[in-house]
Amino acid sequence: MGRDSASDDDEADAAELLAEVEEELREQRAEEATNMFVSVKKIRDFAKTEQPAETVNVSTIMCVLDSERLENNRGSRVNLVEGYMQRHIKSYGKTLARMDKFRSDARVLKLTVWDPKNRSVGKPRFRSGGVYEFKKVHSLTFYHNTLQGCVQAVGAANPGLIEEFPDFATAKRARLSELPSDGDMEEDQE
Repeated sequence: MGRDSASDDDEADAAELLAEVEEELREQRAEEATNMFVSVKKIRDFAKTEQPAETVNVSTIMCVLDSERLENNRGSRVNLVEGYMQRHIKSYGKTLARMDKFRSDARVLKLTVWDPKNRSVGKPRFRSGGVYEFKKVHSLTFYHNTLQGCVQAVGAANPGLIEEFPDFATAKRARLSELPSDGDMEEDQE
């Protein structure tokens, strides 16, 4: 009898753990669907009003203004602007360069993209004018007037976190097609 009771307790614990994990997955999907930004202004407003914890993830579809390797060679600093500015990136960049730093920093999201821990994986390269989707951006904070965030680059453990698209419209269509519908959540539960 003691053996059956222990087995029943194990099954109850397993069911409880599965329910917790499924709820966490629902929260993650809701967060991914809601915290999606294509505008520097909107992500800045979100960071100011919500003051998200470091663990809150957001996604962005934006255009690379410019990028550079970090001095420690463990990642890249990527300056992002609205994805729809892709066709105007050179003139927009020149205009921002003529503005004072405080004003131009309000128009850019600075993202630190850390290299994968596995050094055999290629380091990401970012093309000025390229439209990218960055998933699981975290640690959104303001440094003076600059909004900054971080993301771990693609590696074997986290594929698909950074994806390049030919243009902004294609990126938006791809994002909309992968968002879960309510029916997807029910299928996952079966």
